[in-house]
Amino acid sequence: MVKDTAIGNDRAIELLDLSERSRVLDGGCGQGRTLATLLAAGHDVIGVAPSTAMVSRASRRNRHAVAEGRAQVIHTDGRELQA
Repeated sequence: MVKDTAIGNDRAIELLDLSERSRVLDGGCGQGRTLATLLAAGHDVIGVAPSTAMVSRASRRNRHAVAEGRAQVIHTDGRELQA
């Protein structure tokens, strides 16, 4: 699935034109590839996914940023997120 979404996600990040450090929500974060891309660009990221397996993978993949408080990975379908 990562191959299927990587190009589109990278293009979406380009179109967002995040020139300043931002806090970004990655809805349906999957394995955390896009989280890692956003983190590498200096952003803080909240990733959400309805799958516990994907939350686990995304958390492991981005464990250093999670430990530093720059990333959160949350198990939810997104309906209960609060600003």
